[in-house]
Amino acid sequence: MAFIEMGDFVGDVLRAARKVGIEVVRIVGMIGKISKMADGKTMTHAAGGEVNLSLLLSLLKEAGASPKALKEAEGAATARRFLELALEEGLELFFLNLVRLARERLQGYIGERPFVSVALTDFDQGRCLAAWPDREVYRG
Repeated sequence: MAFIEMGDFVGDVLRAARKVGIEVVRIVGMIGKISKMADGKTMTHAAGGEVNLSLLLSLLKEAGASPKALKEAEGAATARRFLELALEEGLELFFLNLVRLARERLQGYIGERPFVSVALTDFDQGRCLAAWPDREVYRG
């Protein structure tokens, strides 16, 4: 078992993990980075591209956000605001769909190995809001 702080270079980390034979990579992060991964980005630095707020808005709609929350989200400038709105509305499906999409994009990027899982944490307590797969399903 190992912990590697990767920062912005998720694509590089996945390729390096594959090269040295690591079988499972668990990505854990906050909404800005995870939303960039869900948008297909493998370099998540601010200079590498903005958060796709339209993507977050569509995920909020899919999760059943209220008209009031959607109106506020349309004017939101940060991924963090989307997280706050989803928390206020109790929209666990928003978080789950976000990590599922991020995992799908990353696994598609790297191929079959290493197996990728993604978890989203909050800003205050490091609490896990969602993870996909939500249990260890990989057994080698």
